[in-house]
Amino acid sequence: MRITRQYQESNLFSTNPLSVNLMNQIIQLSKPVLTIVLLFILLTSCRNEDRTTQIYGKVTNLTGQPVSGVPIIIAGQEKHGFVPAEYDLDTAYSDVKGNYISTLTIDKKYRRLKIINMYFKIDSLEAKYRDYDVKMNGVRTDYCCPAEIGKRTEYNFILLPR
Repeated sequence: MRITRQYQESNLFSTNPLSVNLMNQIIQLSKPVLTIVLLFILLTSCRNEDRTTQIYGKVTNLTGQPVSGVPIIIAGQEKHGFVPAEYDLDTAYSDVKGNYISTLTIDKKYRRLKIINMYFKIDSLEAKYRDYDVKMNGVRTDYCCPAEIGKRTEYNFILLPR
């Protein structure tokens, strides 16, 4: 009987009016914080992000003539790990007018995209061209070639002669 009585006296949730009042105050103060946290989790987890991505552009030579048959690879980098793994997601080829286009929905396991001009994999093109300049969305860039997931990105490649 004595052990039970000591336990009841030391129990925080006993019927002691001070401890009950304290618990009620803690619960009342934590309700708004808990509501905000739960609302934030709900909104961020239910967000329906559009990951449809379009990569397009034109491949020309230095004189502006279209170059056909150039493979343009869209590669995805995974979100996990210290060194991101890169996977080819699609390959678009420039047509007789030099145009190429790829529209794809990117899986959530990929955090970024990289566009790669693979002209050097075609022997006849590799024999004629040594490198390329690039314009992203109409502006020349030396930073080649990321693409934003869920957006349209234009990359125009100008192949430079040997």
